[in-house]
Amino acid sequence: MEAAKVRVQAQVLNLSLDYSIVVGNVNGEVKKLYSLIESIQSKKGKFDALFCAGRFFPPKSEELEELYQEVMKKGGQTPIPTHFVDSTPLIAPFMNSQKTKNGFDLAKGLSFLGRSGLKVISGLRVAYISGIDFDVLAGPETQGSADQQYIGSYFTKADVTKVMNDYETLLKSSQREGVDILLASQWPLGIDTDYFNSLPLKDQKETLQNSSSSLAALIDLMKPRYIYSSNSDIHHKRLPFLSPASKHLSRFISLGSLPGKHKPESSKAVYIQAIEIEPLTAMAIEDKFDCEQTPSPYLESITGESLDQRLNQALELRLTLGQKIVHIEDQEAAKKRKSLEEQKHPSITGLDESTYRKEERIIYVTGYDRKTSFVDLEHFMKQFGEIVQVQKKIDEKGRGKGFVFVEYKERESAEKAVEESGRANLMGNRLTINYKITKIKVVEDRDCWFCLDNPKIERHLIFQQRPNFYAALPKGPVTDEHFLIVPNKHIAHTLELEVGDAIEEEYLKLKQDLVDYIVQERQMDYLLFERNIPFNFQKAAHMNVQLIGLPTQGSLSLTLEDRVRKLVSTSEHQFNSKFIEITDREMDLHAALGNDPTKHFFYLEIPGMKTARGRQRVRFVTVIEGQQNRFDMQFGRVMACHILNQREKLNWKNCSLERDQEEQLAQKFKAAIDKRVAAVKSSE
Repeated sequence: MEAAKVRVQAQVLNLSLDYSIVVGNVNGEVKKLYSLIESIQSKKGKFDALFCAGRFFPPKSEELEELYQEVMKKGGQTPIPTHFVDSTPLIAPFMNSQKTKNGFDLAKGLSFLGRSGLKVISGLRVAYISGIDFDVLAGPETQGSADQQYIGSYFTKADVTKVMNDYETLLKSSQREGVDILLASQWPLGIDTDYFNSLPLKDQKETLQNSSSSLAALIDLMKPRYIYSSNSDIHHKRLPFLSPASKHLSRFISLGSLPGKHKPESSKAVYIQAIEIEPLTAMAIEDKFDCEQTPSPYLESITGESLDQRLNQALELRLTLGQKIVHIEDQEAAKKRKSLEEQKHPSITGLDESTYRKEERIIYVTGYDRKTSFVDLEHFMKQFGEIVQVQKKIDEKGRGKGFVFVEYKERESAEKAVEESGRANLMGNRLTINYKITKIKVVEDRDCWFCLDNPKIERHLIFQQRPNFYAALPKGPVTDEHFLIVPNKHIAHTLELEVGDAIEEEYLKLKQDLVDYIVQERQMDYLLFERNIPFNFQKAAHMNVQLIGLPTQGSLSLTLEDRVRKLVSTSEHQFNSKFIEITDREMDLHAALGNDPTKHFFYLEIPGMKTARGRQRVRFVTVIEGQQNRFDMQFGRVMACHILNQREKLNWKNCSLERDQEEQLAQKFKAAIDKRVAAVKSSE
């Protein structure tokens, strides 16, 4: 056999070569994997080891049993010693357990390498890291310390430090620097700048998201000869490069997915590679540099002497690359807007200020204490001019709703009042004052996914129908309890609802019915969000408030509120936007945004602590300045997926259900909500 002949020749030349195979994402397809290996070995002879980078386990837990059964078919004996890392959510329990985090055997010859570290396998120094780099979520000040706790299927600074510590321990017994193989899931950040810059902007963003800054910090310190990763599902080879003071070349190779049901249809990427490698400790002091090569990609950007310095520099590189992408997006968006203006094209959002009219003599006032009498409030507002009337808004219990509309006789009086917004002080409370805004134009879209009169709307997803709103399941729900609250007709967002009128009351009632079902009946937490985010060539937006039921955090050290606050803080660095917490219990979104429906915003609500007055709410809002699409349209879904530790659900297509499943869920929720509403009415 060919491999056997090469071995004999190597022995004659006194070479101790290792013959290994490296594969990319297995995705649970072990039957196909070992069938392929047996075929290769029958033709080429026995190989010493098989290394699996990227995703080894299947994406769905129900497929895990199938993997175990396949491994155990032959008495748990694999055709080749197999060593793998993994980054799927299914690896999280193994990475977090004291018994398995440093490696374990699934079967004889099938080994999980562990969370991170360095091992000598078949004479090769193999460094490895499982999971996804936590820096995808963390800003500079949240990188954490070396003892930072593990979160889901992410690795942290503590894991990177362990790899480096293992390497330094190895160097004490051998002065030969370097490792033979660095095995991971993600690409090292910035590993090939020329390739990265050649990609379309969309692919640059995806590559950046699938890259690890922590791995980049390790490259020149550890000088790996081969770097393998697979998460991007791309086959790519970078030109060999030489780290500073290194006596051997480094090679980066990205592999694709093994053919099977989880391999992307469009992917034709190479997924397997056989390598003949002389272990670093056995090779000559100087490598033969007889091939085309480049300097280290980190020669200028990541140069710190310590690991901590390099991790900080690598994170700065991530931020720099992200800002570069944002800058290009801004330039492209500006060009498109200019082109549209030159063509006298209608507004690309349908939500500009021409859509609204301010009532020049009527103002909206909020921010006062609810105990303040309307008489005192009217007396205070008279300082700006003669008042025609004060429109008082009362709830079902006869209490003021926390806002009023004041109509002045003269336009100038209203102007004076609005100018004092934020400064006018009534009994220690600063008032928010703005003109009453009226929508004067409704931009309809016959093809809108949400308009109820659209003949193509998927009505089987609707489980609650009210006079002006409906509740429905989304396509590709994050959890079963993932609901949409949608107006029947074209309303862009909740700020266009007339404050205090019957339509707004109906929306608030439907929202509360769904929240009560999730919290009281399902005993779950929730994430509620609404977005009014401009993006290029969008027609008039249609309001949809999303409510996602989440399992309660139980005994976990981080509560839902802790995790949301961390994600909100991280997003402020990523999107360059400031989230404001709405701490006034009586304040609504109208008041928080100054009753200005022209603002672009993202609103977020989660349940807070339990009190004698009921469950509190924790609420955040951020105003998105300008027309640039800097804010992630899917930020609410991204938050939910990170909290659930189910990254595969970021793409709604991975969560799509069959029509009969959608119908069953809709019928289930219709019956449950109808029952709750009827019970509440009968008790009143």
